[in-house]
Amino acid sequence: MARSVYKKEDGELTFKEIPGKEREMVVFAVGLVPYHWVVHVDPEGDEFDYRPIFYVHFKGNVYWSWWRRMIPFGYPYSKLLYYRETEQYDGDRHSTDMKYIQVRKKISRS
Repeated sequence: MARSVYKKEDGELTFKEIPGKEREMVVFAVGLVPYHWVVHVDPEGDEFDYRPIFYVHFKGNVYWSWWRRMIPFGYPYSKLLYYRETEQYDGDRHSTDMKYIQVRKKISRS
């Protein structure tokens, strides 16, 4: 899922929209699942999609919310990494693995 990132006055990055400023970049979240969390891999997929299915322990961030009636929600990743599309990518000359680059700067939520 694509998210817009904005640059604050002090140069820090944030997901929060800043009035009067254009977005700095669009990033895509990629979840990191450590190998030792993987329980099983079904390489053939299921009847709906013939892609590998990874079964993992849900050890990532879990949040409890009163408005969701105390149902836990979160994600099964040890951390989220953010990637953006590179400006130098040329589909005719480069392979698709060169299309995105990791954003190394921390992106705040506020």
